[in-house]
Amino acid sequence: MNAPIVGDCPLCLEHTLQVTYEVEKLMQCLHCGYASADKYSLDENGIESNEAYKQLTEEMKGWSKTAMNRIWIPSILTLPTAMIFPVNAQEEMKWSYAELVDVNEDEREDYRNPEGGYYTQRYDTDNAEMFDEFYLCLFMLTKGKDGKKKIQSRIKNSRNSTRQD
Repeated sequence: MNAPIVGDCPLCLEHTLQVTYEVEKLMQCLHCGYASADKYSLDENGIESNEAYKQLTEEMKGWSKTAMNRIWIPSILTLPTAMIFPVNAQEEMKWSYAELVDVNEDEREDYRNPEGGYYTQRYDTDNAEMFDEFYLCLFMLTKGKDGKKKIQSRIKNSRNSTRQD
C-alpha cells in the first residue's frame, strides 16, 4: 500500500485531502468528509451521464458536489469500532458517529445473519452523536466518549468566537 499524498481539498480548501492509488485514484478529505474516485470523473456529457452517480440515492445526489471535473459525495466510514455517516437533519446534511456495541440478548432476534445465527455486534445508530463537521466525528473516533466534552467545548468556543482579520 502506498502512503497517501496529502493536498488541498477543492471543496473546503483545507490541506487534508488524502489521495491514494491502489486499484483506482481515491480522494478523501478528512476535514469536510467528501470523497471522490475515478468512477466519479465527469466527461463532456456532465453529471447525469455518470453511471456511478446514477446509482446514488436521491438524497446522496442532493448532497453531492462537483469540483476538479469530478463528483464528490459524503463519505460513509464503517470501521471496527464505529461508523461515520451523513444524515438529513431538518433538510440539512449533518454527520453522525455511531459506536459499535454488543447486541443484547433481548434484541438478538432482530440481528440474524445469513448463516442462520446471530450477529453479536451492531452500530448503535439509534444513539448516534450528530455533528456539523465531519472532522469532529473523526475526533470522536480517536478520542471516544472521553473526548466528547472536549469536542463540545471546541464547538461552543468556535461559535462564540469571532474572526478578526
